[in-house]
Amino acid sequence: MIEFEKLTNGQGSLLMYLETRAVDFAGRVNGPHMNADDFADAALLDKEGVIKFGRICSNHVTSDGANWVELLDPAWEYVAKLRRAKAVRMFTARQWMSTAEKRAAEMEDAE
Repeated sequence: MIEFEKLTNGQGSLLMYLETRAVDFAGRVNGPHMNADDFADAALLDKEGVIKFGRICSNHVTSDGANWVELLDPAWEYVAKLRRAKAVRMFTARQWMSTAEKRAAEMEDAE
């Protein structure tokens, strides 16, 4: 089994992309959004038993994709951790404030 902590940022990003495709597109993967390294990494993750990844039969290929993915339990668990960490990073770096934060800042300025 693959050691998730040793995955590169690119491989983690790929797993998050594949998770999105599994959830929102019934597993159909849009290849033009992947590069050669992504395809090699998907093949490695498939070989390691983290995902199942392959080609869709030719009469079912559409502009939405010619590949399919199924995440297995270890991938689901790891991607959940990656998404949570990304959400924290994004929220911490946000460029907006809530109305409650604005009111609190205005009250501090008034004092």
